[in-house]
Amino acid sequence: MISISYSRITIVILIFLIGSSHSVLAFETEQSEVLNIDGLKLDDGMIIAHITLPESVQTSIRPITVGLFVHDVSCSDAPLIGWGQMIPDPDSHVGISLYGHIPLGLTSENITVQAATNMNDKFPTLCSPYISPPKPLEYAVSSKEPAEIDSWYNSHTIETKSKPQYIIEDIIVSSDYMWVSPGSLIKPEVVVKNQGEDDTSPIPVQVDAYLGERLLTPNEAQISPLMNGEKKTFTLSYSIPSDLDYGTYDLTMVLDPNLLTGKGDAYSSGGKISLSTPDDDSFIGCAACWAAAHNN
Repeated sequence: MISISYSRITIVILIFLIGSSHSVLAFETEQSEVLNIDGLKLDDGMIIAHITLPESVQTSIRPITVGLFVHDVSCSDAPLIGWGQMIPDPDSHVGISLYGHIPLGLTSENITVQAATNMNDKFPTLCSPYISPPKPLEYAVSSKEPAEIDSWYNSHTIETKSKPQYIIEDIIVSSDYMWVSPGSLIKPEVVVKNQGEDDTSPIPVQVDAYLGERLLTPNEAQISPLMNGEKKTFTLSYSIPSDLDYGTYDLTMVLDPNLLTGKGDAYSSGGKISLSTPDDDSFIGCAACWAAAHNN
C-alpha cells in the first residue's frame, strides 16, 4: 500500500512539473507588442522609420538594440531592413529613427514592416519577445543599386562643425571569402577616419554591410568612437542570410547609417563575394548552373 501511495504522489508531482514547464515555455515564447512605429515613410527608395519604446525602459542603463524587419509568415525568415542601438535617456522620450533599404525581389507595391527588440544590446529577430504591431508601407520605386546607396547618403549628409565626420577609406576582404555559402559568416576589415571633432558619445558607431541589395545580419558591427584625425582598422563580422540566392555580389558598407554623427558614409570595395553550395565546383564558370539555382 505504501509503495502504491508513493507512486501516486510521484505521478502527481511529475504532472505538476510538466504543467509548470509548459507554463514557463509559454511565458518565454509569448510576445508583447510594446514597441510602436509612429513614423514610417519612403525617401527616394529608402525607408525611414521612427520607433518608440515604452516609458518603463527609460531607467535602463544598458544599450537597447532595435531591428526593423519585413513582416513574414515565419518570424525567423523575416528580412532585415535596418537596425540601431540607443541608450535610454530618462529626460527624453525613448525613441530611435532607423534608415533602411527596400529588399530586392518584392513583387507587390506595398510591404508590411515590424520592429523588434530584446530590450538589451543583443541583436533581435522578429521572433524576439518585444515587437511592434505590423505597419504597411506603399512604395512606387524600386530598391536602390549599391552605387545609389552611396549617393543617397551623400545627399542626406548633415553638414555641421559640432559633430564627428566619419569616412570609410578602405574595405579589405580576405580571399577566403571570395567563395562562401549562404548562412556563413564573413569578417571584412574596414579602415575608418574621423575628419570632424572628437566623438565623446557612449554609443559605438554602427556599420551596416550589404551584399548587393541585401542587408547582412550584424554580429560584430560597431566601431569604437574616434577622436579628431584618428584613423583605425576594425575587423567586423556579419552573417549572410541563408535564403540569399547564389551569385556574385558587391560588398557595400555604410558607416553611421542612421546619421547619428551627421554623416552616413557608404563605400563599395573589397572585391566580389560569390555564394556557392559547399564543396560544389559545378557552379564555377557555369552560367547555366547559376541560372538554375536562382530559378529554384
